[in-house]
Amino acid sequence: MRGKTMPMLIELAAGPWAACILPAFGMNTVSLSFYGKPILRAPPSLRKLEEDSCAYGIPVLLPPNRTDQGRFTFDGICYQLPQNDQTLKCNLHGVLHQRPFTIMERTKYAVLAVYESAGEDYPFSFSLEVLCKLDRAGYRQQFVIKNTGNQDMPLTFGLHTTFLEQGLLRVDLGKRWVLNERMLPTGEVEPLRQEEAAYLRGGRFRGQKIHGFYTASGHTAQIGNILYTVSENFDHWVLWNGDGKQGFCTIEPLQGGINALNSGEGLIRLKPGQRAVFETNFQYAEARKSGLPCLLYIPDGVGGGMSRTPTGGKQYRRCPPPDRYWTYP
Repeated sequence: MRGKTMPMLIELAAGPWAACILPAFGMNTVSLSFYGKPILRAPPSLRKLEEDSCAYGIPVLLPPNRTDQGRFTFDGICYQLPQNDQTLKCNLHGVLHQRPFTIMERTKYAVLAVYESAGEDYPFSFSLEVLCKLDRAGYRQQFVIKNTGNQDMPLTFGLHTTFLEQGLLRVDLGKRWVLNERMLPTGEVEPLRQEEAAYLRGGRFRGQKIHGFYTASGHTAQIGNILYTVSENFDHWVLWNGDGKQGFCTIEPLQGGINALNSGEGLIRLKPGQRAVFETNFQYAEARKSGLPCLLYIPDGVGGGMSRTPTGGKQYRRCPPPDRYWTYP
């Protein structure tokens, strides 16, 4: 291992579902499976994850996507974020997906962790609590962002959810934002193009390049037999699959638009002590039809304890978690 220490990997399992989470990398759910079939693109090695921490699992993004020049003005004060995208001269996705979280509570089915920033990663004091929980109905996450400072805080938030290509793709898209040559919105919105309207209806797009930024007409996406539902405060979607030949597709829910810190599109103003709560849910499509209950319990204040949900007594097979195969190059 060349002197490296393997970061702690949290394994959760309930019924046919299994998840693996890396607290050291922004509480990234690097693996999620249903009856042993992988759903997310998992990193083949720790080095690959270190090289591109947004390319696997479910990285948290604050601020999400691009901020022009990494610069923005809020309440008359100019702030500068690192320009970590030198090609397009932007801040891209922030750095929270690279930061270690502290575990607060853990059970067989759930884990709660927190990250606290005094302004070193984003120029405002805040905390982010992440609750991940499995039950027989699926996998749920809750993200609670609290302004812990003494001044108002601008907030835009997203998830770089990276699925393995599963054939069927359908997303609740609204209209498309027109982007310039630096992948920043021009301020114009247009109706979906013919190929984009197909994403709304649902279809198979294997091998086709997909890249676009959209308003949300709803809050559900489907890839293969997996339904991905997000809370209503996510008001945009980004779709991206590289060159279309790498076997993955990101379905990214965003609160606020690309470059929202400058445009103000969907930007939230958090007062001192105020919280914003975001939620996501992964569910097997047939489970929704069968009416399986959603058994997630989130107590007031998030940190007051986590319920232990029985799996119904039915025995399920599950594959070994991906860390058994991880190697250090």
